[in-house]
This record gives sequence, C-alpha cells and structure tokens, in this order.
Amino acid sequence: TNRIRAVSAGGAEARALDVPVGAPCLEILRRTHSGGDWVTQVRLLYPGAAHQLVAEFAPAGGATP
Repeated sequence: TNRIRAVSAGGAEARALDVPVGAPCLEILRRTHSGGDWVTQVRLLYPGAAHQLVAEFAPAGGATP
C-alpha cells in the first residue's frame, strides 16, 4: 500500500532536510507484503518546495486512452 499526504516538518525532520520547522513536506508511507505477511514498511519525507507528485490513473481493468 502507498499513502501520500502533506505534512509539516518537525524539529529533527527539518534539520535533516535543511528546511525550517513547519515547512510543508510530501510524506509517502509504503508497505509491502508477501504471502499475507508484511515484509517492509518505509516512510519517505521530501521538502514540498523541491518535489512534486505526478501520476497517471486509469479505470480498473482498463487501458489508458
């Protein structure tokens, strides 16, 4: 599963990303599983001003036009 949301950088996060505390960030939470068991879980945090999310979506079972 993937979850994507906007968050504000906390103190340690702001220092690690070299942005002000409270700066807008893009957070991606990703979990993978195999055979019904969770295998990995990761949290990715990006400075909002330096990144953007671009995605293409199609209807379930359909091809993109």
